[in-house]
Amino acid sequence: MKKSVSILLVIVMCFCLIACAQADELRQTLIMTINSPTMTVDGVSAEVDPGRGTAPIISNDRTILPVRAVIEALDGAIEWDEISRTATLTYGGDAIDLAIDSTTAYFNGEPQTLDVAPVIIDDRTYLPIRFIAERFNWGVEWNETARTVTITRTYEDASAKIEEPEETPDAEAVHTNEFDLEKGVVLLNNGLEMPIIGIGTFTLTDEQAEDSVYWALSDGYRLIDTATAYNNEEGVGRGIKRAIDEGIVNREDIFVTTKLWPSAYNSEGIDACLEKLGLEYVDLMLLHQPMGDYIAGYRAMEQAVAEGKIKSVGLSNFNQTKFGEIMEIATIPPAINQVETHPYYQESEMIEFLDQYGTVIEAWFPLGGRGHTQELFDNETIAGIAEAHDKSSAQIILRWHLQAGHIAIPGSNNPDHIQENIELFDFELTDEEMEKMRALDTGEPYFKGFSDQSEAEDAADRWGLNVDGDAE
Repeated sequence: MKKSVSILLVIVMCFCLIACAQADELRQTLIMTINSPTMTVDGVSAEVDPGRGTAPIISNDRTILPVRAVIEALDGAIEWDEISRTATLTYGGDAIDLAIDSTTAYFNGEPQTLDVAPVIIDDRTYLPIRFIAERFNWGVEWNETARTVTITRTYEDASAKIEEPEETPDAEAVHTNEFDLEKGVVLLNNGLEMPIIGIGTFTLTDEQAEDSVYWALSDGYRLIDTATAYNNEEGVGRGIKRAIDEGIVNREDIFVTTKLWPSAYNSEGIDACLEKLGLEYVDLMLLHQPMGDYIAGYRAMEQAVAEGKIKSVGLSNFNQTKFGEIMEIATIPPAINQVETHPYYQESEMIEFLDQYGTVIEAWFPLGGRGHTQELFDNETIAGIAEAHDKSSAQIILRWHLQAGHIAIPGSNNPDHIQENIELFDFELTDEEMEKMRALDTGEPYFKGFSDQSEAEDAADRWGLNVDGDAE
C-alpha cells in the first residue's frame, strides 16, 4: 500500500533540481523544485534518477527526496539492503541507518526519532532529507511559497573532504585589497570580477538617474549602484537600456548593484527590484541596513542566486557584529560590505575583519557625502597632492580609495564631474602620499546609523519612505 501511495505521489508531485554553481570549490548548493525529475549540479544538467525518471515528493512541509542523488552529488555513499529494507548513508566519518516503515533511525549507532518515516520505491530511497542534512552538517531550507528545498554542503564540512594544499606562507590569505589597477577590477570571493569605480545614484530622481547612468556608461563606467530606497531603479534601468540600445555597451559588460530595504527582505522584494530595473538579473544585491529580518533577507538572496536572479550577494552598513551574524547562517559569504568610507573615516579595522572572508569594502560617501564634500576638497593635504599631480581633489580622493582597496561609487548628475571621476588611471599616488592620506583618518563617521526612531523618521523624510521602509 505504501509503495502504491508513493508511486502516486511521485506521478502527481515531481521536482526539478537546480544547482547554484559556486566558484568556490569548497561548497555545493542544490535546489529542488516541483515538476521535473531533472537537476543541475554545479551548472551541469542531470537526471535525478538516470533512466527511470524518478522525482522528489513532498509531505506537508517535510521534504522527502531521492537521497541517492543528493548523497552522491555531495560525495557521500548510500547502500540499500533489500532483505532488511534498510538504507545506510555515509559521509565523512558519519553513518546513518534508516529502516523502511520505522520512525527510528541510527546515527553512528545511536537511536534517533524521525518526524517522517522513510519511503521506498523499488530500490530508490526516499528519505527525510532534513534529518539527514542536519546530521551530516549540511544546510537545508524549505520554501513553502516556491515549493523548493535548498541543500548546501557547508564550507567547514566540505573543507574536511578536500586534500589540504601544500603549505605556503600565504596559502589561506585572501588579500582583498589587491585591486587590478590596470584593468580597473577586483576579483570577488565568488570568482567574479567587479569594477572598482562606479556611478552612485543616491538622492537622484528617476530622470536624473537615467541621464547619469547613460552618461557614465558613455564615459566608460561599468559599475552602477542604486537601491530600492532611492526610488530611482526605473530611471537607472532606462539609462542602461538607452546605452545598450545605442550599442555603447552590452548587458554582460555592466555590473549592476541594487539594495533591498528592510521591508522587502524577501523574494518579492528581489523580484520588484528586477522589474523596476527591467533586468533579468543583477550582478550584486545588498541588504541595505541591519534592520528588520536580515537573516531571512540574506537567505532570500542566496535563493535568488540559485535561481539566476542575482550573481553576487553582500551587505550594506553592517558592523562586525551584525556581519558575524550573517556568517553564522550564510552558505554564500558576502562579496561586498558597502559602508561609509572616505579620508576622514577609513575603516581600516573593518577591512582587516572582512579580509578573512574575502569580502571587499565598497565606499559610499567616497567624497564625504553631500554637505561634506567641499570640506574634503579644501583639506590642505589633499589639495597639495592634487596640485602635485595636476588633478582635482576629487580625483586624488578617488585614486586613494582604489589604491587603499576600496571600491568607490561617487554620485553626480553633472556630466563633467562624471567624466572627471573616472579619469583615475593615468596617475598614481606615491607611498609617501598614501601615508599622508592615511594620517587624515579621524575614526569618526558622518553617518551614525539609525540608533533611534527619530533617525529612522529622518531617513523616511529624506528618502520618501515610511519608518518601516515602505514607499509612500
